[in-house]
Amino acid sequence: MTINKECKACGHKMPIGGLCPSCGYADIMFPNTVPQSIADFEARRLESHRNIADRLKKETRSADGPRTMLVIRGAMGEVSTYPIEEGLNTYGSRPDKGIPHVISIPGLQLAPMHFVVKLTGDEVRIQPAPNIDMYLHGRRLEKACDARCRTFAIKGAEITVIKI
Repeated sequence: MTINKECKACGHKMPIGGLCPSCGYADIMFPNTVPQSIADFEARRLESHRNIADRLKKETRSADGPRTMLVIRGAMGEVSTYPIEEGLNTYGSRPDKGIPHVISIPGLQLAPMHFVVKLTGDEVRIQPAPNIDMYLHGRRLEKACDARCRTFAIKGAEITVIKI
């Protein structure tokens, strides 16, 4: 049985200790007393996700806005969002195929094409480019897999795909 609670960032129902299916906020369970540095980090992380949730709400109000988004969290807490459009979307420092999306986060070094996301109807699949390490639940991703509401790790960042 999954116990749901309200997401602190967007108010959507989400599992306790889980990932919000609406904005990608990860619910981290802390003890009652934590060092101030952890409390400050959590406050910045929550504010960042509230900003993401606000942007997603604005996008969904627009008929022309994207319905699927890619959220990237850098190692230093930077958060960027990118649209995922119908078809093959490529992400990296200089992607040149499909619908290219240039990712620019300070300190994050990406290959020209680091990974691809293919959106077809309700299906969203993600795949690393050749010779690129991408992980899901600590296991190296070898082939394309369902990307909705999952968090993938690459060197220096986390990637979450959110289907609105």
